[in-house]
Amino acid sequence: MKILFIIIALVATISIIGAVHADHQFEPGVSGFAKAQLPNRQSITVCNESAYALDLPAIIAPWNRIAGWQLFAIACPGDITFVTSGSTWVQPYPTYREPYTSCTIYVSLSYATTYWMRHEIGHCLGFADHIYASLLSNPNYINPRVCDDPAHPLFSSYRGVMSYCASFLWWFYRDDCRMLQDAGYSGRRCF
Repeated sequence: MKILFIIIALVATISIIGAVHADHQFEPGVSGFAKAQLPNRQSITVCNESAYALDLPAIIAPWNRIAGWQLFAIACPGDITFVTSGSTWVQPYPTYREPYTSCTIYVSLSYATTYWMRHEIGHCLGFADHIYASLLSNPNYINPRVCDDPAHPLFSSYRGVMSYCASFLWWFYRDDCRMLQDAGYSGRRCF
């Protein structure tokens, strides 16, 4: 009887954790670059062709640290390319619904920061925004989650680089580690 109780408690715990962390992709079951997912593990190359002096080593370093391997490497041409634009947005190829072969990050002057590009590069991994409920009417968010209203059906308790509700002090810790695991980019044990 005691063993049955322990098994039920374990299954319930795993179910809750899975529900919290398995909601990051733009499209369920599709997440970014298949070439970088287990068991392949080929680095995704990143290239800056924008007019801005982006600090690529600083942008990719926390992603590589949390993945536990060189998820991103700097090389031109790149799988991910930063280009100059009037607004900031991300376009994976061929589509959001298929494994990516490349991804373009369009960068505007007001968002040409290391801080913001760390978030944008997450979209090239296939991760959706976790936004304020008041932003849901904006059609530019693809498959977003809500980060500020626990009663909302799209609510996620995730706090990390893809969340508008999380301070950058929360970025690249347990929730981001689990996000990378869920998408197949890391087999690393999360702390």
